[in-house]
This record gives sequence, structure tokens and C-alpha cells, in this order.
Amino acid sequence: MHLLSLYTALSLYIFPLCSAQVAAVEKVWAAFVFTTYGDSTPRVLPYTPTLTTLGARQLVEVGSAVRLRYPPGTILGNISLFSMVSDEFFILSRPDHPMAASAQAFMQGFFPPTSGSSNNTEIPALANVVNGKCRILC
Repeated sequence: MHLLSLYTALSLYIFPLCSAQVAAVEKVWAAFVFTTYGDSTPRVLPYTPTLTTLGARQLVEVGSAVRLRYPPGTILGNISLFSMVSDEFFILSRPDHPMAASAQAFMQGFFPPTSGSSNNTEIPALANVVNGKCRILC
């Protein structure tokens, strides 16, 4: 009986310490995403295979889904959440067109285009596609 009360007393003191550790903030050290490439033209045709519109759409949606894994307000180290800084990422792809274009489409989904591009030209159609205002590539 004495052992049971000692166990209860210890569990009452240890449990709050354990539950306090559960509330710790997660820190993302690295993220790896392995995807297959999107739909491409058949390889049996006499021309070089290319990524189709459907394939590009598939990878943009995958990139958007991965981005949703990190809710707004989440801080990922010093990584910008609004624009891609090439020093912060290492993107590896085969050099074949469907694979390289798939990697680019994935990153467009992960970092959606804004209404102004880097040279201050407007690209609202593409921004609307990726940001969910239009689900079909225009």
C-alpha cells in the first residue's frame, strides 16, 4: 500500500514535467520532398518528351499541398515564406525536360507567384492559378 501511494505521489510530480515538454516548439532543421514527375508526352513519339499541362498542374498542386503543411505564421528558420532565395534551397532533378519542368512547377506551387514579378511586370493570371482563384491553367 505504501508503494502505491509513493507511485501516485511520483506520478503527480513527474506528469506536469512531462506535459510541459509536449508543449515545446518544433524546430524544422531540414525537409526532404521526393516526388515523381508529372504527366508527360509519350516517349515513343519522334520528338523530345515534354511536361504536359496536366503534369504541370499536378506538381503545382503537390507544391501547394506541401506549403499548407506549414501554416501561416510558421517560422522556418530564416527561410523567406514569400519568395525563394536560391541559397536556402537545394533542388535536385534529372536534366530531362519533364523532370526539370516538374521540379519548377513544384516550386511554383510551394512559392506561389505574386501579382508582381521580379521585374515589376504584372502576372495576375498565373498568380490567380496558383493562389487558388482559378484551378485550371489559363
